[in-house]
Amino acid sequence: MDYADLLRASRRLDPATTTQRIRIALLSDAATQQFVPLLRALFHRNAVEASLWEGPFDGIQLQAIDRDSDLYRFQPDLIVLLNSVQALRTRFGKRIGDASAFVEEEARSILGIWDAIQSHSSATLIQSNFVMPYERYFGNFDQKVPGSFSSVVGLLNAHIAQQARSRAAVLINDVESLASWVGRRQWFDDRLWDLAKSFCTLEYLPGVAKNIVDIAMSARGQVVKCVVLDLDNTLWGGVIGDDGVGGIILNAHGDGEGFWRFQAYLRELRQRGILLAVCSKNEMSNAVLPFDKYPDMLLRRSDITVFLANWNDKATNIREIRDILNISFDSMVFLDDSPF
Repeated sequence: MDYADLLRASRRLDPATTTQRIRIALLSDAATQQFVPLLRALFHRNAVEASLWEGPFDGIQLQAIDRDSDLYRFQPDLIVLLNSVQALRTRFGKRIGDASAFVEEEARSILGIWDAIQSHSSATLIQSNFVMPYERYFGNFDQKVPGSFSSVVGLLNAHIAQQARSRAAVLINDVESLASWVGRRQWFDDRLWDLAKSFCTLEYLPGVAKNIVDIAMSARGQVVKCVVLDLDNTLWGGVIGDDGVGGIILNAHGDGEGFWRFQAYLRELRQRGILLAVCSKNEMSNAVLPFDKYPDMLLRRSDITVFLANWNDKATNIREIRDILNISFDSMVFLDDSPF
């Protein structure tokens, strides 16, 4: 995911090793040139040859509205809309009315672009949300003031999320989440924006590109369907065969809280429809004890779709889980405390 490494990799792509093709249109109010090699390299990792078309800088609306535009002549499978908060900040600074009028105008513009594209194309839309700004014109009162820039950005992000829920063909590139994780101080580079209108610091462009690729592959059906789990020192601390059910470490508070929190995360995945399986070198009679007897165990046997605890090698067991579920290896994730 290093920017320079991906750039080098993009110069050595072999189309013969790909099995799929995709046509992607990029529309943005920031520069998109830096994204093109990254997207090609990342799609190639997924055995996909990507053909990319870049719209003119800040030409999102014109390309979307004109049914004879280059956008529609390209006939993309996927249209990526990358909206930068830096460009939004400029428009906010030029506003004539109050902040609420500005939000309404921007919201109408976003929906108008979606409507125009969907009336002229069957392509899937990937719409970015806005990274929250670092400016706090009102300091710690920014969130209390409805007219602050951060309040405006928050309202627009909420609007994008709400409106996308009713449109199956509109998917969200959650750029704000990426920026929050690394920190806005690291994400923004105002000098690079002034010089080249770069979407963010070059170091984090691969993360944005990967988001786009992940969303595109998911829309094409390449998704995780099953999480395969080891048990000892993965779902709980300790070794059930040696320590017994009373000796393992698992608690909502204190020792073992990390394991409990991990189980809570897995249970949420189970709720959204991802299958859970167990692959453990253990006696079955020992392996099931925490699921049936341990009071702080969040996951129960009924949460596990396939439960394999034996002394076979784990590769053999994972193949059996795949065969039982009738899914492919690229739909499975295996979690184990052993690096080997």
